[in-house]
Amino acid sequence: MSRECVLALVEGQTERGIVKQAIAPYLGERGVYLRAQIIGKPGHKGGVPADFGVVLKELTALAKQWPTRALTTLFDYAGMPRGWPGVERAAGLTHEEIPRCIEGAMRTEVLRNLGDLLRPDRFIPYVQMHEIEALLFAGPEIMQMPSIKRTWRMAFGGLLSSAAAANGSTQVRKPGPRSESQLRIPAIGKGIATSRMPLELCRG
Repeated sequence: MSRECVLALVEGQTERGIVKQAIAPYLGERGVYLRAQIIGKPGHKGGVPADFGVVLKELTALAKQWPTRALTTLFDYAGMPRGWPGVERAAGLTHEEIPRCIEGAMRTEVLRNLGDLLRPDRFIPYVQMHEIEALLFAGPEIMQMPSIKRTWRMAFGGLLSSAAAANGSTQVRKPGPRSESQLRIPAIGKGIATSRMPLELCRG
């Protein structure tokens, strides 16, 4: 049986870890080979680049190197620069509309710039509405498992207390720089995803 091959350009180590440990195995069972590549030069710690031209450059390189493979992305809306395609237009839209707006604009911009290098049906952009580390809150009981490093369990417990104090607010954070408190979740998520991300968080 032939396998479909997909290359994902992702934001950082957390996204790559989740692709490798959860999404890729799931798709692999269904005949799809998925590999993630962090955007930026080797050693880059990740993060959405301010200039969308960086994305275009890397997608162009991937399309030239792997002309028969499909391409996708994994970037989150939180912290996405306003200069990215569709971000300004997405302001004020609903949770469901925002990703579709930005993905559509990204698709148009990428296909316009790559031309014959990439067939339209071989590019499927994906924008994550919330930071991927928000998956940690999908299974708080899993985060207390003995297999999770003690320091991470304690840190996550503190985040749960903070969330409870905020009355469980689920306000959408608009694109822009992250505050110090907003960086605490990615710090924990990165450590878990780059060591042994519990698959139950993604498959549950």
